[in-house]
Amino acid sequence: MQVGEDMNYDNNELYHYGVRGMKWGVRKATKTLSSSKSTVEQREKAISSLQKHKRKASAKVAKLEKKHPQLEKDVDRYITKTDVKAKSMQREATRTRAKAYGRFTTKKRAEKLIYKADKMQARADELKARSESVKAKLKSNERMQELFKKGISDIDSALVSAGREYLKDQEDSKWR
Repeated sequence: MQVGEDMNYDNNELYHYGVRGMKWGVRKATKTLSSSKSTVEQREKAISSLQKHKRKASAKVAKLEKKHPQLEKDVDRYITKTDVKAKSMQREATRTRAKAYGRFTTKKRAEKLIYKADKMQARADELKARSESVKAKLKSNERMQELFKKGISDIDSALVSAGREYLKDQEDSKWR
């Protein structure tokens, strides 16, 4: 298949065909380990590469786990303080806007009340956006932890299967 033949490429889009969170060389190393045609040197190089990637991923998970409690604390703080305050400001903005459209309100007074209501609404939206940002950071942290842990388990399973193959080969050569 040639580029652009079946796929529509847009200059504003970024295409990525790898596995999210997978480090360069991990897939190749697992393929080398699973291949029966690979030499001993290639297998050793693949194993050391996988172990290096596992160490890096483990360090990243530890770093993410260290940040997680503080992020949870921030989310709790924002929910108890910021979200409550934002809802209160939204209610007040709604009441103020209702006063502006009241029966006995002058045009000048209505304009002032609408301006005040819009300001309160903007401040409430800003507080909500901050709160959502902190919540998004927590979710991102959790997703990244899951992703790296899955990568570590994939590397572990590749190393275990390589070890089994090695033992099987040793047993076969022993009985020949």
